[in-house]
Amino acid sequence: MTDLTQEFIESEIEKFKILESSGLACDLSSLDLERWVTAYEGAEKALPAFKACLRWREEHSVDEMMRKPPSANVAKQMISGKAVILPDHLKDDCGRPVMLCNPTKHDKKTKLRDTIEHMIYCLELICDAADRQNIKDMCIILDLNKFGVTDMDYALAKTGLKTLVNYYPERLGALYMINTPAIFHGFYKIIQRWLYPRTKEKIRFVPGKIHIDEWIETGVLPPQLFDPSLTSDPELERCK
Repeated sequence: MTDLTQEFIESEIEKFKILESSGLACDLSSLDLERWVTAYEGAEKALPAFKACLRWREEHSVDEMMRKPPSANVAKQMISGKAVILPDHLKDDCGRPVMLCNPTKHDKKTKLRDTIEHMIYCLELICDAADRQNIKDMCIILDLNKFGVTDMDYALAKTGLKTLVNYYPERLGALYMINTPAIFHGFYKIIQRWLYPRTKEKIRFVPGKIHIDEWIETGVLPPQLFDPSLTSDPELERCK
């Protein structure tokens, strides 16, 4: 992954505005523009990706979905607790909004398109929380307590990662894996193949409460996140 200087980013943002002759870039904030040119390391690659994102948002009626109350499908999945966005005043140590995710609460019988609809809804909510506070990215905490074979949903993992990377570029600031059992090792070995280097370096496997204190104030998190009987699998660190 290339380290981009601020001077290069600013130059590519201006180039992006020139190349995007339809004027759609005028609706983007300075942080939006920075995210696109950073993710694709320049305006020329960022522009077609941005246009593809606009088409995707139209196909999935994302803006329309967010203007309405949540659908019955989204409301049902929100109640499950598999994704919870913390209130604005609860942030990680970099000031980022936080979303707690628990894959063990995901019902694999749910159709993939319904699960993706819920995922998009949650991503839109946490992105909105960041935008309201002029914050560049977000923090996700993945609680893997009691994660087992029945929780290994490869189709969802692959589609979810594609959605995050392609349509929410540089929105992820940090992803913390909590309570990772040994069985997660095999699952991660497969899904890490779908991770971009820039995304992969934002993932941290946290063995317990003491270590996560380095990144986030644990007083704002539900105490059930920390199970002293579980620690991160050392093999996972070697996979990174």
